[in-house]
Amino acid sequence: MVFRNHKKTDYPIVGMFGALFLACFLGACTPARMGLPGDFRGNAMELKAQGRQKLSFNEDFSFDGYLVRDVKRGWTTRTSVGIFFYKKMKAKQKYEFTLENQETGKNLYGYCATSVKAAELDFKTNFDIRVQWGLKSDTIFLTIIENDESEEHLIMVLEESGTRAKLLTGGISFRDREYRVEAVRTLENSDIMMSEATGYCIYENNRMIAAVDVLNEGSIFLHPDMAVETRDGLCAAATALMLYKNVME
Repeated sequence: MVFRNHKKTDYPIVGMFGALFLACFLGACTPARMGLPGDFRGNAMELKAQGRQKLSFNEDFSFDGYLVRDVKRGWTTRTSVGIFFYKKMKAKQKYEFTLENQETGKNLYGYCATSVKAAELDFKTNFDIRVQWGLKSDTIFLTIIENDESEEHLIMVLEESGTRAKLLTGGISFRDREYRVEAVRTLENSDIMMSEATGYCIYENNRMIAAVDVLNEGSIFLHPDMAVETRDGLCAAATALMLYKNVME
């Protein structure tokens, strides 16, 4: 599988503290937003988050058509066979959430672990994601998404790179499909690099199909022709990325 390669360009690096000032300078004090390649923003379906910016654990937030609830530290609410192995892993932080599609009533359950030692991943996860996509970092951000039948629905393995500000890159295995996740460090209408991720782009082969803006309240951008099941799964992965920023702050 061939994934999109990005040419590295040297730009000044700005901390997130300066992002608000920069956004004001560039856009008359409009809220800072992640930079998106090409015309994806204009063509995508945007789901705007509400209630996330000041999120603390045990509080809910939502984005168009979805409710994120039962956000808790640790893995406490379910003890399915699917995550039994992963429960034993050591991690800097563990957290869980439930994503409800408010139209269909279906739930997905997310289990996330930060700074997991790569050696603790099982052989299949190491081979399918870490080895296949050439992830070399010793620390991993792991997300497992299960459905109502306690079946593994999606697994996301991203390498954590950087020191204070973690940048995540890696992949998603979702049923019989695979996706590449790449961190974005630019703001809308600017080439200046932030020191932290402003969002994440998700690719299937070389085609961008989704993006996650983690700044302020946040947004999820989805290809308009995406099937409901795929949309639910990628929204769950996007929720994990939004919460990662809250956990690491």
